[in-house]
Amino acid sequence: MNGWMNGNAFGNPAPPNAFRLFKKDSEMRKPSRLWLLLDENELSINDGMFLVNMGGDARGLVDAPARRHGNSYAINFADGHSEIFKLLDSSSYNYSTFIGTTIPKNRDYAALTNVSTEIR
Repeated sequence: MNGWMNGNAFGNPAPPNAFRLFKKDSEMRKPSRLWLLLDENELSINDGMFLVNMGGDARGLVDAPARRHGNSYAINFADGHSEIFKLLDSSSYNYSTFIGTTIPKNRDYAALTNVSTEIR
């Protein structure tokens, strides 16, 4: 589940660029552009949240999406629709060096941050 949905605002930068941590459905302005659930890589499952660092530091993705569908993963949005996100950056294909460490930001990280939360 998206950590920005009543979870942990990990990597939230200081105002004025702070992002929303949603506590109620009514706080979402565009639920069709906010993901709720996604297919997480089984090696990175460590809790009930999928954390996306919005802080702009070197951590990038904190958890890893699955890539079992031809380097793609399923993602479900707050309005009920779902999509397949294709991994576009070759550095996203192998998570063996990622688990427990950090990865650089890439196009896949950017695509996920665009649908994880909203700027305040």
